[in-house]
Amino acid sequence: MKIRLQDEPAYIRTIYLIARSILIPSLIFLGIASVLVLATFIQLNTVKPLDSPALLELKMRAKDNPEDAQLKEEIRAFDLLVRKAYFTSVNQVATGGYVILFFAAVCLVCILVIVTIERKYGKREMPYEKESKVRTFRITRSVLIGFGITAVTAVLAIVMVLVFIMNTETGNQDAEGTASIPISSPETNESYRNEYESNWPGFRGPYGNGRAYTSDAPVEWDGETGKGILWKITIEGDGMNSPVVWGNRVFYSTGDERKKVVHCVDADTGAVLWNKELSDIKGSPETAPKVGPDTGYAAPTCAVNGRVVTAIFANGDMAAFDFDGRQMWGMNLGPSESMYGYSSSLLAYDAAVYIQYDQNETQKILSLNADTGSLLWETKRNVAPSWASPALTPDAARIILNATPIVACYEAATGKELWSVDCMFGDMAPSPTSDSQTVFVAMENAVGAAISVDTGSIIFEKEDDLPNVTSPLLTEKHIYYSAGYGFITCLDRKEGTVLWTREFEEGFYASPIMVGERIYYLDRKGTMHIFKDGPEYTFLGEPELGEDSVCTPAFQGGRIYIRTLKNLYCIGSK
Repeated sequence: MKIRLQDEPAYIRTIYLIARSILIPSLIFLGIASVLVLATFIQLNTVKPLDSPALLELKMRAKDNPEDAQLKEEIRAFDLLVRKAYFTSVNQVATGGYVILFFAAVCLVCILVIVTIERKYGKREMPYEKESKVRTFRITRSVLIGFGITAVTAVLAIVMVLVFIMNTETGNQDAEGTASIPISSPETNESYRNEYESNWPGFRGPYGNGRAYTSDAPVEWDGETGKGILWKITIEGDGMNSPVVWGNRVFYSTGDERKKVVHCVDADTGAVLWNKELSDIKGSPETAPKVGPDTGYAAPTCAVNGRVVTAIFANGDMAAFDFDGRQMWGMNLGPSESMYGYSSSLLAYDAAVYIQYDQNETQKILSLNADTGSLLWETKRNVAPSWASPALTPDAARIILNATPIVACYEAATGKELWSVDCMFGDMAPSPTSDSQTVFVAMENAVGAAISVDTGSIIFEKEDDLPNVTSPLLTEKHIYYSAGYGFITCLDRKEGTVLWTREFEEGFYASPIMVGERIYYLDRKGTMHIFKDGPEYTFLGEPELGEDSVCTPAFQGGRIYIRTLKNLYCIGSK
């Protein structure tokens, strides 16, 4: 049906015709985008990467052939493809949501323009034949039906996308908008700082940066003969976390679908002081989340502040115990389902314990009072699930987090975001390392990036032989990182130039530790590669335990504590 306006100005008719011309194509694009986004959204919520039949088949084959190294590499490669596809779909939903909103806005504007002009200037029909009238009526009816279907689909897609975005949206909110109770800063003083640095309070030591604040550590031992081994105990239960040490106590955790346990061992003798199972955890899920074989239910390392030890598990359960084994408090942090399970370790400093909780449903960093469990602050984040752990700058004032797509810095006292850098990609396992000037982060298939602590500006980037699991190490003049397949790379920390690269027979899961001028790198077969921190590779030793290990060792009081898949070792002298 042909329509023309009555006595309209030329420019009004032009606007009217443009609006009518844009409306139909926009409706078509809106419908296509809505269908695609809905399909992707449904797929994300019904197809779980860990349930991939091909992946499950590979894992079943791996159980029957545990020594097949090529099969393990196939599983890792397939894992990477599945993860990339998953995060690509997540990005498509988010992007598609904005496309839908754009075309919906265009359609709405066009409709408003058309309706407004027709109401003001009126319209009259051109003469037409009866047959033409019937044909036009049918076309109009089809257009209206199509418009209705498109509108319903678009509205449904917009609602789902908005729910999806709201569930993951964290924004860069100020702490005032995220803290649920008055914010308090952890008490700091010089005597506590000295005590903190003389112990091994969490994953990768004080501040979570891989540097031991001592120059004393063994360089010779032999697991087979017992040379240099002070004691060795069998670990009861499963877990991939590292030991932590404070004074004469060593802590670690184990867990499975049924129970979660924190263990305490005498550092001098290896005698078990207590094993305590978490109890009375309100909100703990009845059904355990799915986890991967490389994480399990007890992958996160505990954190100790000198008074209590805190532990967290893959189902979101968290608890604190005093040094005598009394449970001080317990809670569940909410849904914890993420691909492969949860493995971000805790970070403690004096009264505060910090938790990086980047999951499928929610992403956030929060700080609790380690002694009481009360919330100090909580800041939401807009990132993909991350398996990395937080690092604290040596002034204990800033927290660094690594995830896809951002590296972010938060104020430790309030949770306020200070800066973020969009430079990461993939399933983030390597944690950041930092001193008072520089942050260094790295991830395979993304980049290795040196970032200014103060400004968040990128100093330099690298792309070769980057880690997929192990965390990097930042020393006074150098940066070290290792690829999972056996390469260790040393960079100049100012320029980013490669000083040396060395290949080893075995790969690495444990992160490097610096003690004095020595670097300790534990490979997956239990051999410790010790070399001097310097612009050239200087070999210092390769003592062996003779057991597989994937856990980063702990260094305290002139001793090394190493957790293997079956045992806990104390290396050193009485």
